[in-house]
Amino acid sequence: MAAVALVLSGTGPLRAATREPDRYTRLIARADAVALGRVLDAGVREVRVPGERDLASQYVGARVAIDRWLVGPDTAGTIEVQLGGSGWHAQQLQASAQDPQSRVILYLRYYDRNGVDEWCFVGDPVWPDGKRGRAGYEILPLEVASKRVPVILAEARRTSPESLAVRAELAVIGSLEFPEDGPGMTCHIDRILFGRPPDSVLNVVSEHSGDFRRGRALLLLRARRDSTWELLEGG
Repeated sequence: MAAVALVLSGTGPLRAATREPDRYTRLIARADAVALGRVLDAGVREVRVPGERDLASQYVGARVAIDRWLVGPDTAGTIEVQLGGSGWHAQQLQASAQDPQSRVILYLRYYDRNGVDEWCFVGDPVWPDGKRGRAGYEILPLEVASKRVPVILAEARRTSPESLAVRAELAVIGSLEFPEDGPGMTCHIDRILFGRPPDSVLNVVSEHSGDFRRGRALLLLRARRDSTWELLEGG
């Protein structure tokens, strides 16, 4: 795992200086890619169902011309983003397409549709301050969007595995399972990268349940007073 090498190449658990995070920090940390682009069009799409001559399925999507990939491995010049069934987001993005000076910053994750990886927006429906969650995009004037680029790049570095490792008290590779009762997830430790866990099984929690998925993962953690371990933001 490349992320493991990055964590092990660091200095281990130290205390880094803290600062106020960007308002889109959680989306940056959770995104598979971040890009700056221009909306070409958005609306209802119709796709033929494979093997069915007269059958088609519909979804709401947006086509975006990419000016610059900020985070992630993709190099495509134009992408299609799945919007699910959200007509409201399609309206916002289509309005952006009518303004040549409008740009969109995309916070993206992979979406598996019939075995094919496609792009959709990262969502954050629960926000720590109780306000409405943020959608996975920002529509901004070109000048404002350009000024956001260095901020996003800095946040991406701050939430990278090697940066998070500096702030973590414990780094492990383990298998995550949902517990029969109680919050968070149960982690069965396979490998300790640094730190001293009290047991081979940990109760791991996060402010946001959407951070968790069942399976094997690299976890960057800090201890809580209630004997559970908290997942670092983006960790």
